[in-house]
Amino acid sequence: GKRAVVPADRARLAAYTTRGDQVGGLTRAVTQMERDIERRSEEQATLLQTSAAVASSLDTEKVLNTILDQVQRLLGVQKCAILSLDERAGQLHALAARGLSDAFPRGIRTLNDDDRTMLPAIRAGAVIQIGDVETAMDLPGSARDKVRAEGYRAFLVAPLLTPHAPLAALVVYWREPHTFSPEEIALITAFANQAAMALENAALFALTDEKLRESE
Repeated sequence: GKRAVVPADRARLAAYTTRGDQVGGLTRAVTQMERDIERRSEEQATLLQTSAAVASSLDTEKVLNTILDQVQRLLGVQKCAILSLDERAGQLHALAARGLSDAFPRGIRTLNDDDRTMLPAIRAGAVIQIGDVETAMDLPGSARDKVRAEGYRAFLVAPLLTPHAPLAALVVYWREPHTFSPEEIALITAFANQAAMALENAALFALTDEKLRESE
C-alpha cells in the first residue's frame, strides 16, 4: 500500500502462484480477488456510463446499440439482441442485434411456434436460461434446427419491464453450452433494465407528443 505495483512485482507474484504450499495458495487467492475487483469496477463504471446515455438521449436505436456493445465486451459474447414482441403480427422484431442473421428473430420465434422459452419470458417478465439447446426439453425440433443453423448452444432471456413500451427482452447467446453465474445474470438483468428505460422514455415521449398534437 506504500507504492504502486510495478511489473517486477507482478513477475515475483507469478512465481509464487506456482508454489504448492500455503504461500502459493494465498498468492493465487489474492491475485484472483484483485481480478474480480477490477472486473466489478469496470462493470459498475460501464453501467453508470450507460445510465448517463439513457438519461441524456432520445435516440433509442443509438442507446440500444451502445448497450449491446457493452454486453459483448463485458460478457465476451458475439451474439446478443434486443427483441420486441409484436403481438398483433405474431412476430418478434430485432430492435438491435449483434452476430445474428436478419431473418433469425422473425424466423424462429412467432406466436404460432411451440415456443415455451422466449415468449413466456417476455410475457411473464421472468429471466429464462437455456444452458444447452441440444438437451433442453423446452425447445421444439423446428426451433432447435434453426438454432443450430444460427450457431449457438446456450442463451439467456432477460425481459424488459416497461409500463408503456411494447413487450421486449434482451437475449444473450453463447456458442458453447454454458452455465450462467449469478454475476452474469445480475449483469445482464442490469443491462436489460437500462434498455427498458430507453424504450420507456421513447414511449412516454411519443405519448406526450401525441397528446400535444391532439390539443392543438
